[in-house]
Amino acid sequence: MGVIEDVITAIINAVLVVLLAPLFEGIIRKVVARLQGRYGPPILQPYIDLAKLFNRTLLTKPATASDALYNLAPILVFATIVVVAALVPTFVARPLTLADVLVIFYLMGLVRFVYSIAS
Repeated sequence: MGVIEDVITAIINAVLVVLLAPLFEGIIRKVVARLQGRYGPPILQPYIDLAKLFNRTLLTKPATASDALYNLAPILVFATIVVVAALVPTFVARPLTLADVLVIFYLMGLVRFVYSIAS
């Protein structure tokens, strides 16, 4: 594969992971509820929760939080998760190298770091 094909598959992979992750979360919630003898939430409930979250008004920030970091943290976390989704070959059969694994671990650590700095 060429570089262009790798970039295109990474973008498609990231988009599919971001769009399908709530669906799989809904399926897992439904199965767990059924195993516990309950009816459970609808399978599309995570999408409903996300729509409600995006339509929510902004909350007031804590007094000790920095304005720039507090507003930038959700964007950085989402961008990091999308990059990790692009790096992990979910829908294509491409092996991960050690460098890819190290970058993924670093990026997941960056998510924790951004959360702690923003709060």
